[in-house]
Amino acid sequence: MANTDNQEIGKCCRAFKRLFQHFDALIHYCQQPFGTLSDVDMVNCRKIVYILDRLWRRMFQTVPPKAHAWWHLVVDLERLSGLKHHQDS
Repeated sequence: MANTDNQEIGKCCRAFKRLFQHFDALIHYCQQPFGTLSDVDMVNCRKIVYILDRLWRRMFQTVPPKAHAWWHLVVDLERLSGLKHHQDS
């Protein structure tokens, strides 16, 4: 019984680790100055959002309406090639 519990805990921890790593990668792209993201960066960004979306849906029974906002984020990143304001530290 304990072994099964440990396996479930490990599986859950690995899933959350992946989720957090992908959110961190997405935040990295968001923090780039306007006009600095390349086409390759945007391909990677879309891939990250796709993985985030799939992972979220597999981990949780419900998906809040705000969760689809990361797809809108991709549109903004494509339009502006970065979201960090030039005056931000």
